[in-house]
Amino acid sequence: YMFHRKGQITVARASIDEDRLLVIALEAGAEELTTEEDQYLITTSHDQLYAVAEALKNAGVSTDGQRFTFIPDNTVAVRDGIVARQVLRLCDALEEDDDVQNVHSNLDIPDELLARLPA
Repeated sequence: YMFHRKGQITVARASIDEDRLLVIALEAGAEELTTEEDQYLITTSHDQLYAVAEALKNAGVSTDGQRFTFIPDNTVAVRDGIVARQVLRLCDALEEDDDVQNVHSNLDIPDELLARLPA
């Protein structure tokens, strides 16, 4: 109830112009296009993931991958380094468990705080 199931498609930024990708993705039924460091992230409803991916393929757009994920409704801000370290260790421990397939979180940890945490 705290997350919505969504589809996500990644496209390398170097492979296509953002405006062109936005037009193709929205016409195909995508909900959102966000720009990350070296890739575009296209978000779709979970039942439109494959249709949008196929439309991108038909338009000549090369994708890096597609997957189902859970997007949080609300995020929880973590501003304390000790708390951030503890919750990240918990997430790492969960991910290492062989019975766990994916770990989803609603944490919002600032990049500056993440950079200060020990590896």
